[in-house]
Amino acid sequence: MNAPHEHPPLVALPERLDDAAAAALIAFLHEAARVLECHYAGHLTRHPHRPDPRQQAFWDDDPPF
Repeated sequence: MNAPHEHPPLVALPERLDDAAAAALIAFLHEAARVLECHYAGHLTRHPHRPDPRQQAFWDDDPPF
């Protein structure tokens, strides 16, 4: 028996998907993110953003060109 999640997942995903269904799900999520980003673009540009600390190393280095 699986141990219960300490914090349940945000979205209940199916255990198994075939390749086509997985690709369709990912395409849908990408499109949903694109639509949300376009819809809230003004909010995003006004909101002060701090980089994710896990990605800080990418921002600390000089660009490669």
